[in-house]
Amino acid sequence: MPIFTIVLIGTITLTTIYGFYHPDFYEKSSFNVGAIKHKKQYYRIITSAFVHVDYTHLVFNMISLFSFAEFVEIEYSSNVIFLSFLFSVIGGGVFSLINNWKNDNYSALGASGGVCGIIYSSIFLMESGSVYLMFIPIPIPDIVYAVLFIFVSYYLMKKGTDNIGHDAHIGGAFTGIIYAIYVIPWVFKQEFYLILAMFLPFVVLYLFDKYSAQ
Repeated sequence: MPIFTIVLIGTITLTTIYGFYHPDFYEKSSFNVGAIKHKKQYYRIITSAFVHVDYTHLVFNMISLFSFAEFVEIEYSSNVIFLSFLFSVIGGGVFSLINNWKNDNYSALGASGGVCGIIYSSIFLMESGSVYLMFIPIPIPDIVYAVLFIFVSYYLMKKGTDNIGHDAHIGGAFTGIIYAIYVIPWVFKQEFYLILAMFLPFVVLYLFDKYSAQ
């Protein structure tokens, strides 16, 4: 039974609901570039994963978290889930900070970075070859899902019309892959072309956009 996954989901749900009714807690927990950069409130990188925009955002993240973390925890251990989530939250937060360094007003929240890390860890740690999503009755090949998700997140990150940390999706996903390689190093050689299909186009697009903006 995935005890840690259930405890993690319960904790995130309770802190999110508490934040809905306590604006000060909500504000102090959210990811904010200015607060992190100037006030050195680095804790926001982690606490922002425990608050959400609304119930829809919360429920979607928690269902996604359980759907993927359950099998990884049973197959490996609660320690793998804990570290995958923690490192991915941090990785997503660091990427968000770097990507929005010049925008002190940039704010975001949600466990999406950690959830994406676990999703991508599971793609490389488990051998199903497919990803099952809500509302889609057929399995999606993991290579299709992995590549498509990165580029959809990148598009939404550039669009920047909501308060959801799409930057963290990308940073968390890549961190999850790196952690999966740490857990089972041979996966890097086995899935080299899948990893390259995600990393290389993203890096090229990201650097091109940064260069074009100068």
